[in-house]
Amino acid sequence: MPLQLLFAVHNHQPDGNFGHVFQQAYDDCYRPLLDALAASPQLKAALHHTGPLLEWIERERPDYFEVMRQLVARGQVELLGGGFYEPMLAVLPERDARGQIAMRNSMMPPAMRKASRLMPSAFSSGSPSSAKNSSTPVATIVER
Repeated sequence: MPLQLLFAVHNHQPDGNFGHVFQQAYDDCYRPLLDALAASPQLKAALHHTGPLLEWIERERPDYFEVMRQLVARGQVELLGGGFYEPMLAVLPERDARGQIAMRNSMMPPAMRKASRLMPSAFSSGSPSSAKNSSTPVATIVER
């Protein structure tokens, strides 16, 4: 059986970070990765963007969304959902968790607002085994 590798990238900037930090991360990482994926259609990836980063992209680099939309449309990229401010969803009341998810999803361009098939679970939010009974698979993201 061939080995399958899931390549998922967690693009994160905290709320209130400096504009020049967003810009440098975009120039050095976020945009070059998107361009590399666009130039390599044989590669598939899952991408996650936090809410504050999506707000910055919408305001400062909206063309990023068009490239991302094209990658999603051709089945090369899957977008991972999550809470807007990277909350530990498992410890929030259900209505607050749903509100965080809806708020983040509202930042996506309308053509990309379909429900994600995966939801990242921050390593610090608890054991991914707590999602056993969930209908949404959980991808554990470990930040180092």
